[in-house]
Amino acid sequence: MDKAQISRILSRMLSLGLIDRTVDKWNLKSQLIQLSDHGRTLLNDLDREAEAALEAVVGNRSATGRRRLLEATEEITSLLGTAGYTGDGKTIVRDIREGEAGWVIYRHSTIFARDYPKSSQPEAQVIADFANMGTSAGQHSDCVKVALRDGDIVGWVFIRAQKKQTAELVRLCVEPTSRTIGVGTKLLQAALAGCAAGVKTLLASAEGQPDFPINFFEKNGFHLSRTPNSGKRLYIKTIEGR
Repeated sequence: MDKAQISRILSRMLSLGLIDRTVDKWNLKSQLIQLSDHGRTLLNDLDREAEAALEAVVGNRSATGRRRLLEATEEITSLLGTAGYTGDGKTIVRDIREGEAGWVIYRHSTIFARDYPKSSQPEAQVIADFANMGTSAGQHSDCVKVALRDGDIVGWVFIRAQKKQTAELVRLCVEPTSRTIGVGTKLLQAALAGCAAGVKTLLASAEGQPDFPINFFEKNGFHLSRTPNSGKRLYIKTIEGR
């Protein structure tokens, strides 16, 4: 939106009495714009109407009905892409914090169950992964990172150190509304940087990461291999500089 459009919008709002315009006492060449009393009243009325409309839709639904409505909304947002984002849209990756594991377990299981309804539910295994992580806390053998956009957790990665300078990519998941915009790559890079110093090889099961296509791993330096005995497909990456 250019300056001329913004100026026309502000002039229209001013003529309707929705905003007040005053001179900035610290910079006489600038003007301060804020909602007028009338504008605030109208905004509050709109908020109440929106809340009433939402309550009319979901207020009489059961917990199951609300969950299904939320999942359907997420599916629509996924199909539309990233249009639903607000704020600066930046992705921040950091260590998982106290109390966030429960949300990650819930979302991971929900997303997997929706995308792969015929597969067994992974919730018990995800819970076990985090429970085992607790036994090695402080040893830096495990690395769990979460990605946030606009303050919300939209992805997570879990890398566990194995024997012989090897680590396994246990979990990597990105919310449907945040896919194809680089969140998975940022999570993977942050987790690799957080691996124990002695880890030189990272393994990832192709079957265990169904949401990510082969080219995602290829562009991040993995190559596809098969273990001789089981025929299981593995992505393998050598961690440089270690």
